[in-house]
Amino acid sequence: MKLKINALLENGSNFSGRVQGAGPVVLSTRLRLARNLSKHRFPGWAKKSQRREVLSVCKTAIESLELMSGGITVAVDDLSDLEKQILVERHMISRELMESKAGAAVCISRDQSCAIMINEEDHLRIQLLRAGLDFEDMWRTIDGVDTGIEEHLDYAFDHDLGYLTACPTNVGTGLRASAMLHLPAL
Repeated sequence: MKLKINALLENGSNFSGRVQGAGPVVLSTRLRLARNLSKHRFPGWAKKSQRREVLSVCKTAIESLELMSGGITVAVDDLSDLEKQILVERHMISRELMESKAGAAVCISRDQSCAIMINEEDHLRIQLLRAGLDFEDMWRTIDGVDTGIEEHLDYAFDHDLGYLTACPTNVGTGLRASAMLHLPAL
């Protein structure tokens, strides 16, 4: 496992360089979806055994996705402090996942454009990172990932509220979109 994470960390991510269509202001964009499984306690309320069960079923569903082929899945407990810090700085994991309890992991695609955190604040935090600004194409990709996972797992969903999340601000679509900007002379 250490060889896989070390090999991944040695390579640059696809959103760190210049790409066609990237402008001088928008450096990178991120889309994130928060999802929880129905009939499972949310991570903040779950026992270790319940978190490990969620990890197992989520890992199986995620690793079946074409985008995740050739990527890695690593338990947070198996990462050194330095590896955790590198993944936080590359926006692959959050500080919350870095400090999480047993049963937490991250699945990272081969090109590092997709990282899926398991058992952070929610069961799943699906995120895409890319250079430049292209929300439309990114939406199609993350929607495909979300749909692919949902073929294997039953999400916590309410017809009036939408997707149910641990934090009320994420209830509904569970979507967060952001862009990292370079604004010189500020």
